[in-house]
Amino acid sequence: MKTDVMALKKHTISEGLYENPNDLNKLYGQMLMNGSFFEIGILPYQWGKLIKRELLTQCQKEVPEYISYAEDAACIYPCLLKAKSIYITNLPLYHYRISPNSMVKKEVEPEKLHHLFVVLSKAFCSHNLTATLNTQLKYYMWQSLLLKGYSYIQASIPLFPFEKVKAGMRVAVYGAGLFGAVIEKYCRESKYLSVAGWFDKRYDIYIKQGMDVKSNDEALNSDFDIMVIAILNVNLSKFIKKNYISLGMNENKIDLINVAMLDQTVFPDLRRS
Repeated sequence: MKTDVMALKKHTISEGLYENPNDLNKLYGQMLMNGSFFEIGILPYQWGKLIKRELLTQCQKEVPEYISYAEDAACIYPCLLKAKSIYITNLPLYHYRISPNSMVKKEVEPEKLHHLFVVLSKAFCSHNLTATLNTQLKYYMWQSLLLKGYSYIQASIPLFPFEKVKAGMRVAVYGAGLFGAVIEKYCRESKYLSVAGWFDKRYDIYIKQGMDVKSNDEALNSDFDIMVIAILNVNLSKFIKKNYISLGMNENKIDLINVAMLDQTVFPDLRRS
């Protein structure tokens, strides 16, 4: 069944012209992650960019042919680092449609994630902001792994990276986007957890796609041990948590992504064994 979901994708970096070294460095310091997990600074998609042909061609040639995941990111971010000026705008000039069975919703092979990391690391190593860029890259790769390679994470807790979730719990999942679908599927198939309900503010849209998602209000009258807010944008997750608490939900029964856990966990080796 076809269902149109309208969502405006925006850069989170301030609109305007960046051309002097100080302004460009400020932009680069927020390019992959703008301040908190996970708010991307500049969207990586090539379809949202106008780039001087010579610069784009040069950067495209530097992307190995075996890169088959996040090819846009592998080209665009190095391209931005070489640009003499950058103008940011959020004018919605392109309409992009994703079908319910789109490839973007499927898990990718681990070596494809590794290849992306290698290409971006190489591009960042010669820049004067190498340390800052590599910190952003670490979180960018965690975001990619949580969305596209969750099964490759070897964690010692029942539901990574949600610290409050314990074995045997009935888990309510808030969020039916890409990450929410990953978490709901994992809990449903887990030997140690069960799904007590799946909730989202835009539940009506997901119902039309055949997903068993209920209204966010229904969570208030549901029986569960813990609710995980399966949204990668931690600031948005905190807002949703605050709203539920204001409506009477016990704060101790709500869990968000624990960013400190990402910092303390060794990123898995994704190279082909």
